[in-house]
Amino acid sequence: MIAFLGIATCGLGAPAKDKASKFLATLGILAFALAVLALATGSLPPLSLLVVDIVLLWALSTARHTVQASRKAIAT
Repeated sequence: MIAFLGIATCGLGAPAKDKASKFLATLGILAFALAVLALATGSLPPLSLLVVDIVLLWALSTARHTVQASRKAIAT
């Protein structure tokens, strides 16, 4: 279930070309690999790492969106 949540939220993102986006994309690729490994082996360590990776992706992307939102001018 956690893999589907990660894939769904990743699909909602908008691509960019800065270093932060490339890092987040790398974490997303790692999450996909961990999901495949967890499903293939049925082992708990890849699943645990997958959860950590998705939480890290969520936290970093939320922080990035917060910083970007504060830079935009508010129309009055």
